[in-house]
Parts: sequence; C-alpha cells; structure tokens
Amino acid sequence: MLVQPEVLDEDETPKHELVVHREHELRRLRGAVDRGSSGLAYLFGPPGTGKTMCAQLVADQLSPPGHSRSRSVYVNCWRDYERHDVLYAVADELYEGTVHRHSTGRAALLERIDRLDDTERWVILDEADQLRDKRVVYDLWESELNLVVIGNSETDFFDGMDQRLRSRLAVGRHIECPAYSAAEISAILQARAAAAFQDASVVSDGQLDYVAERVDGDARKGIRALREAADLAEEAHPERGRLVITEEDIREAVPAAREAIQRKAFDQLHDHQQVLFEILRDEGALAPGELYERYSDVVDEPRAKRTVRSYLSKMEHYNYVESAGENQSRTWDAVAFE
Repeated sequence: MLVQPEVLDEDETPKHELVVHREHELRRLRGAVDRGSSGLAYLFGPPGTGKTMCAQLVADQLSPPGHSRSRSVYVNCWRDYERHDVLYAVADELYEGTVHRHSTGRAALLERIDRLDDTERWVILDEADQLRDKRVVYDLWESELNLVVIGNSETDFFDGMDQRLRSRLAVGRHIECPAYSAAEISAILQARAAAAFQDASVVSDGQLDYVAERVDGDARKGIRALREAADLAEEAHPERGRLVITEEDIREAVPAAREAIQRKAFDQLHDHQQVLFEILRDEGALAPGELYERYSDVVDEPRAKRTVRSYLSKMEHYNYVESAGENQSRTWDAVAFE
C-alpha cells in the first residue's frame, strides 16, 4: 500500500531527507546565493539530474512560506521564453500591486521589481536555454535578485551571446549536475520506496536495480517507473491485502515511464519546435540547411538559423530529435515515441 504517493511523483520537490547524491551540489548552490541579495548561480546538466529539485529546496530553505522578508518565484522558460514574459512573471509574483501583462512595458516591470528593496527575492529560471533574449538574466540580476539559472548545457546557454553580456553573466557560480549512475539511481529509488510504501519489501533491490539500469541516468524516469509498477500491481491484484510488485510489473513499468515522461515534456515544446519535429517526423533525416528551408516555408516568422540550432540542441537533450555526422555531413532526424 502507498502511504505517501507524492514521494513517487517525479514533479514534486522531495523533503530534504529524501535527497540522495546531490548534497554537494546543494551546499555549493546555497553558498552561492545565501548572501542576502544579488547572488547568481547556474545549474547545468541533462534532464532528470536534480537541478530543479536543488534550486527549489534551497529557495524553500532560504525563503520559507510566511517569511515576509523573503519571497521566491519559479519561472518555467519553456512557457515564458520572451524577455517581457519573464519580467512579467517575476513582477506579477513579487509585486503586490496590479501588473498588466500586455500594457506594462519592460522599464515599468523592472521598476516594480526594484521597489522590493528591503525584501530578499529569489528567482529560479528553469529551462533557461529556451530564452529568446538572455539579456533578461542580466535585467534580473541587476535588480539585485538572488538568481538561479537552470539549463541542460553551459555551452548552449552562452552560445551566440554578446561578448559583453557573456562577460557580465559569467561571474556566477557554475554547478554541474551530471547524469546519475545506475547505482545512484538505485539508491534514490530505495529511499523513495522506503518512504512511499507501508512495507518497502513490496519491491526488491534487484527490481530497483533493473529499473536503474534502464533509465539513462534520469531520476524522473526511475521514480515514474516505480509509481507505474505500483499502479500495475494494485490494478492486477486489488483483492490482495498487501501490495506485491512482480517482475512483470517492473518490465512493463520502465517503457511506460519513459513514454509518459517524453510525452509530458513534448507538450511544453513551443510552436517553432513542434514544427521542426513534425518536419523531421514526416520527411525523415535532413541536413541542417534543408531542414531550415522547410521550416522557413511553414512558419510565418522564422527564427534565425542560430536560434533554430539552439532549439534542435534542446530537443536533442530531451530525446525528441537526434543528430548524426559532423559539420557538412550532419543530419537531424525525429526520434519516435516508444
């Protein structure tokens, strides 16, 4: 029986005691931003490596609910990727007065953010490599916010950035969250199972190892697989007084979890990224120039080639597209859902 089902929700920030193999990164992040104001830190790493978890845990520790002198805001840059949208999201959350999304200009939004001078403010920019105009990072940092910027690749984040802006933003602390090893994923799942189930023996260490070896170092997939397995066991034998996860449940749960994670993230792709995916899915592998030509024919306002390259790189991190070859022989292709 599940006694804490939220522990097996890959989108929920866990309690600190359930954090496994990210203590070092948590200490470094807290050291970077626990300075009262104007801290800047970057968390880079593949999907499912605890970046968002670390940022939210530190923000919760330093600005607990009800603490009037400290406030935090989370911005998902998949959704809010325009400079104005990010500033609006921050101002709307932190400023106590009325803020209008469409009629309030950038200068007015920054003025409202700046008015909270006596309050410690924490902003998490998640999936920040999605930002169209990364000057917004400097906008926020210049407003003396504690800023945590999360992305998949440091190279992709700074690629194409104006040298002057790059030198200003490079001063932040850079923290890497590498893909978990299979042993680390197994330890994470053991901790989650012990908290989630009334009896942790419903799933064996061998079953957890099986999952850990098949989720590509992505803790989200492992946690989702454990929940899928529990649901399968409960559905298959509702008459049992005790939940028992079988080998078959585990084998079915892993691909189900991979697909669920991929589909959920796919819904976050914005229109231009979905167009690129659909072109590759329909036409197969294309050279970058051919892909850009097809894309430009489809959309009304095509983005610059450099921007499209960044879109493809982001999509490759999430396994929607894959590249083959180098330089002139490079091609892009869609990855089919399982």
